Amino acid sequence: MINGLCKKGKTEEANELLELMSQRGLQPNVVTFSTVINGFCKKGKMQEANGLLELMSQRGLEPNMVTFTTMINWLCEEGKTEEANGLLKLMSQRGLQPNVVTFNTMKSGLCNEGKMEGKVEEANGLLELMSQRGFQPNLVTFNPMISGFAKRGRLRKLMG
Repeated sequence: MINGLCKKGKTEEANELLELMSQRGLQPNVVTFSTVINGFCKKGKMQEANGLLELMSQRGLEPNMVTFTTMINWLCEEGKTEEANGLLKLMSQRGLQPNVVTFNTMKSGLCNEGKMEGKVEEANGLLELMSQRGFQPNLVTFNPMISGFAKRGRLRKLMG
């Protein structure tokens, strides 16, 4: 039911149902929380999504890869790459290693951000970190970098 409400954009109602579950002694799991977090993110309500992330921790539930990658994606969509990078670090602190989707999401956000100064180095740093962790860069890895820098006439800087 919560998933259906979120798909229809009724995130507030889904959140109320989440609270009702708790009031009735039912413990929502990581998937349930992640679903509502994604719903809030889709609506640009990052503060509410962050609140649910904190509530999960208070209840002893650890966000999983999907939870973190979802939030990183939406933060990058909003151009908040510094906050997204903070979540990337939080993941590692909690013992979750970013996967190729997480890395590609973060790189895409960096490369599409309005101001490019310093972002080449950050994106290249992510590429290096991916390689260190055993992930093989692919077309999905490089396309956002090439596109983002080409749009701004900065392709030479990326290649140099």
